[in-house]
Formats: sequence, C-alpha cells, structure tokens
Amino acid sequence: RADAVAWRQLQTNSFPCLYMLNRFHPTLYPSYCPFCGSVPTVYLSTWECSAPQGVPPIPNPTPSSWDSALLSLRRQEQQQLVQRARRAVQGNGALD
Repeated sequence: RADAVAWRQLQTNSFPCLYMLNRFHPTLYPSYCPFCGSVPTVYLSTWECSAPQGVPPIPNPTPSSWDSALLSLRRQEQQQLVQRARRAVQGNGALD
C-alpha cells in the first residue's frame, strides 16, 4: 500500500521533496538542492540532480525519460523508481 501511494505521489508531482517542504517551513528546509544548488523539485531530486546523495546520478536525464519512467506499467520498474525517490529525498533531508 505504501509503495502504491508513493507511486501515485510521484505521478502527480506530490511526493515529499525539499521544494514542497520549503513552501510550508521555509526556516527548516532550504529552497535549493544541497548537492547541485538547483530548485529541489521531485523531478530534480529523483532524476535530474547531477550529484545526488544515496543514489547514483541518472546519465543524461531528460523530462521525457522521466515521463516514460512514470508511465511504466511494469511493477518492478515502478518499485525501483519509488525506492530511488525515497533514497534521494532521504539523502537531501526531505524525508527523515
């Protein structure tokens, strides 16, 4: 159940990330990625960051490859993306 919820959050761009947390708690969470300095959206944290902590960087990340990953019907690929997102946001401090 938790994986299904996380998968839907990734697809709807509502997965917890620094960008969202900064909007609610600007004094507790930074408005930038601690590893690359960009705006820490779900996409950046999970897919585009060039120096993520806890996961290897995606070689040549693009919005279209992100969209393709989010449209996957294969359960294993969905679970891998959920796990990657969780590790990435834990690495940047969005999930404790």
